[in-house]
Amino acid sequence: MSLFTRLKWADTKGFSTCVSCGKRLHYKNLNAGHFIHGTPSHGYKYDYNEFNVNPQCVRCNKWLHGNLVNYTTFLILKYGQELVGQLQLEGRRKIKLTEEDLLKLLPELEAKVVKAQNGEYNVI
Repeated sequence: MSLFTRLKWADTKGFSTCVSCGKRLHYKNLNAGHFIHGTPSHGYKYDYNEFNVNPQCVRCNKWLHGNLVNYTTFLILKYGQELVGQLQLEGRRKIKLTEEDLLKLLPELEAKVVKAQNGEYNVI
């Protein structure tokens, strides 16, 4: 999910913007920041929600713990308040994916990575 998230927002030269602070970096120097955070074991449904995972610089994602005020503003401006509410609800539900669910997701994510690498999935 991380590679796909960082690639889908990248321009043709591989540069993308942190959704929280606006810093432009190469996708290899960005994190896939989660709006709703999982646990160290991961595997929750929202860990694989494309709207919940967006490119962030290390400073915003790690040191500012997601820079959530700015992250929230980005999500509202890009997708609307309703989506933010849906993500927050999904986070409270903490639906854990089974191994079978994850195995079904893998080919889909791999295909999306290939498309993003070929510039076919970019959202910018």
